[in-house]
Amino acid sequence: SAYGIDLSYPDHFALNEDSSKSYYPISTGTLTTIVDFFGRENLLSKMIIAFEVLSNPLPQNSSVYDEEEEDFVPSIPTPPLPTAQPNISTYIAMVRNSSLNRNAALARHYLLEAMELDRAEDRRLRSDCLLKPPGEILAPHFGVNRTMILPYFDEANRDKNMELLRWVLVK
Repeated sequence: SAYGIDLSYPDHFALNEDSSKSYYPISTGTLTTIVDFFGRENLLSKMIIAFEVLSNPLPQNSSVYDEEEEDFVPSIPTPPLPTAQPNISTYIAMVRNSSLNRNAALARHYLLEAMELDRAEDRRLRSDCLLKPPGEILAPHFGVNRTMILPYFDEANRDKNMELLRWVLVK
């Protein structure tokens, strides 16, 4: 059993000699585990690559440019690349591991990204409350909470960086 992901080349299919082998689709929990593992092992570049490519896969080309023919040649259709929707636990792992590895800029980036997702979910919920009957309103699935912000405070406290503390207080 495998997920079909080669983390050395996460934007390609895993090399597989047996074409009949089927892969499990990647889940949000698997994405969170991969991100957390690389973060705990102090492999921030691998953590970022895994998160970015597995949560936002590159678009697949339906055609290839042939330099000799100077024309686009249709390529063989391939199944979609493995992808998973990150959740609050994934972003908590990203912020926590960035903070533990003393990378405040990276922690800030993922905290801002999570806050934007939180605002988008809030807008969706407010719109649904105005336009839909109560039985059709879906519960929110993403929300920034205290657990996400605490590692950022820890980083600011470790470095005695008041600017970081003020920034997160404003946000």
